[in-house]
Order: sequence, then C-alpha cells, then structure tokens
Amino acid sequence: HDGHLADAWLGRGLARIRLGDLFGGRDDLFRAAGLEPERAVVRAYLGKAFAETGDAKHAVEELGWARRLDARDPTPPLYLALEWNRQNRVNEAIDELERSQALNDDRRVYRSRFLLDLDQAVRGASLASIYRRAGLDEVAVREASRAAGLDYANYSAHQFLAESLDARRDPARVNLRYETPWSVEHLL
Repeated sequence: HDGHLADAWLGRGLARIRLGDLFGGRDDLFRAAGLEPERAVVRAYLGKAFAETGDAKHAVEELGWARRLDARDPTPPLYLALEWNRQNRVNEAIDELERSQALNDDRRVYRSRFLLDLDQAVRGASLASIYRRAGLDEVAVREASRAAGLDYANYSAHQFLAESLDARRDPARVNLRYETPWSVEHLL
C-alpha cells in the first residue's frame, strides 16, 4: 500500500463514505487533497464530504477551490447548490444549479450521453425541489417532469413529481385533474 498515492486515498475515502463512515471517509479525502492539492475532482469530493458531515464553512471553501481549478466542471456548482439549499439560501442554490446544468453539456467529450442524462436528471430533481421551496410550484413541476423524462429510473424525480402533484390535488375530490398523474408518479 503506497501512502503517497492520492487515487488510493480518494478511492478509500469514497468507499468509506459509501459504507456509512462519513468522518473516516472525509479524513481520507483530506489526505488525498493534501497529496494532490491542484486536482479539482479531489477538492469537489472533499467539499461534498465536509457538507455531509455538517461543516458548511469548509465545504464551501473546498468547492470554491474545485471551481477555481476547473471552471468547466459542473460538479462543484451542484454540490454548492445543495449546500446553499441546506442553508436556506434559495436564490444562490438556484443560480448554482442552473450553472451546473449549463456546464453539463460541455462534458460530452468525457461522458456518454446516458451518463450526462443521469447527471442532468439529478440536477433537475434538485432544482425542482429548490423551486418548490421558493414558492415556484409551476416551475418545480415542469423541472421535475423533465428530470423524470431524462432518467425514467430515477425514483427521486418521480417521488418529487408525485409530491408536487399531490399538493395540487383537490381535497374535496371535485376536480380530479391531478388524480391520475399523481397516482402514476406515486406508483413509479
């Protein structure tokens, strides 16, 4: 085991996080960032790990580093948007998610269309959630519908769309306009 290989620390950190050891994984990612401080992807994952462990200050700092190192990567704006949403900074969250979506298509050279659609679906579901929190229900439903269309297997997009449609259902059940779309999305 070579302790000076950043990729090893990165992989181990991501594996530990996936297994539920957030703090141990974050420490491994911190070590990887120390070994390769100019690598944007390591900084982005470290920023996400800081966010997941509740350290917003360091999360924003690391994601800012990742953005400066690779301004065309859509990942830091995505993670920043999620952090701003946690902090109830809705406008900043929307700006970052829209920036992330705009940068997503620039990755065509590096990722397949299928993976780009998955990325876009995750961003769309997150953006829909933030729009809903901002009181923009119509825009939220449209964004959730688009996310579900991009990745039909993404249960989060279907769940959010079902919740958005549920909020529009008539409690007296006189107007049944949203009943069928809600039940279909709810089952999906």
